[in-house]
Amino acid sequence: MTQLIILRAFQGIGASGTYALVTVILFELVPSEKYASYTSILAAILGTSLVIGPILGGIICNFTTWRWIFIINVILGAITIVLLSLALPKNYPHHHLPESMYKPKTLSESFSRQQFGRVDFIGTGLLLCAAILLIVALEETGIDYKWNSGFIIAVLTISIVSWISFFAWSWRITSWDGTREPIFPWRFLTSRTCAGLFIIVFLTGMPLTVALVQLPLRFQVVNGLSQLNAGVRLLHFLAFTPVGSMVTAGVEGKFKVPPLYMFIAASCLQIAAFTLLSFSPTDSHINHAQYGYQAMAAIAIGSSLASLTVMAPFMVEERDKCSGSTSHRFDILANIVLAVAMAAVLQFRTMGGAIGLAIVTTVMNRYIKTHLSEILTPNQVHDILRSTESLVLLPPSALRPVTETFARGFNLQMRILIGTSVAQIPFSMLVWRKKQIVV
Repeated sequence: MTQLIILRAFQGIGASGTYALVTVILFELVPSEKYASYTSILAAILGTSLVIGPILGGIICNFTTWRWIFIINVILGAITIVLLSLALPKNYPHHHLPESMYKPKTLSESFSRQQFGRVDFIGTGLLLCAAILLIVALEETGIDYKWNSGFIIAVLTISIVSWISFFAWSWRITSWDGTREPIFPWRFLTSRTCAGLFIIVFLTGMPLTVALVQLPLRFQVVNGLSQLNAGVRLLHFLAFTPVGSMVTAGVEGKFKVPPLYMFIAASCLQIAAFTLLSFSPTDSHINHAQYGYQAMAAIAIGSSLASLTVMAPFMVEERDKCSGSTSHRFDILANIVLAVAMAAVLQFRTMGGAIGLAIVTTVMNRYIKTHLSEILTPNQVHDILRSTESLVLLPPSALRPVTETFARGFNLQMRILIGTSVAQIPFSMLVWRKKQIVV
């Protein structure tokens, strides 16, 4: 298990880098007037993978060994490397410059000490430490530890210190005229529009990740479905997420509707969808209206993601956007800042999802622990919180009240998502401009 956890961490590093670079490469390859159309294409591809992924995972778990979940990524990764080597333009990301203005680096130059000196390892380490420890504290509270336990206090303290150190380091390295490129430039925080963008991206990441994890878990625990069947029941959510992104990007591009307006409308639709999901039945019966509510939530989330993705390149300060400049140095800096900005958007979305999932899990665990203590023994409650597979060990007389308690806990999680959806609207005012962004 230790080996699996460590290697999964390495897989996460590679996967997150790949996920971020796709968006960065997209915006560096196409002109700004085509952002909307290419965002819809990217959403369609991502949506297809979201539909296929859970089903393929369920098939693998039901009919073969779980190891194929990892082996298949080796095959897909090799195919991706071949496609990238054939598809990317020569001299990317400086492909639009005359060859006389840019000399391609050799392999040794690309991995030289000078190039590694530009990487913000300290900032990366501080951000990683701050985020991971915060998530650990939130997830472990309510199962093995209490809020006032020494472990939780120590972890939260280190996390807070790491956050403060991270922002202090970002300020220091941004103001320092050196070659190192900050992972998160300080001017992103001093800019009202950039800060607002990152906040609403953070809030938007919560419902996406929570829905992807908790909806199929509800089908398994409350409705007694298998992993494969639970994945199939999630198709309503997965299929409509890219639909929301494609329709939104198309409307923004064709009818010149400001992305901010579409985002606010999507937030309102999220509120309605999660309100309806919060009243789902607490028995084992599946109300077919739930699939419609899932589709509503998916369309709203997909619309929000598309709007934020389209807006992000325009949030970078004008002095940082030097695309088209005749200065080779300025053009390189423009690519760097745009890449950092897009990577930061994806980082905040992912971090929001992880922290949001940790929060709803903590609330759920506390609710379950409080309400099941009258029915089950402390050891039984602990085993269920550690793994819902322990439910099969319960006597039939206790199973129904336990699953009903879980159902109410899942409904409580949806009410938390109502709060995050509501919070998106006032924070979106931070990116308000007299002249709205139109693509």
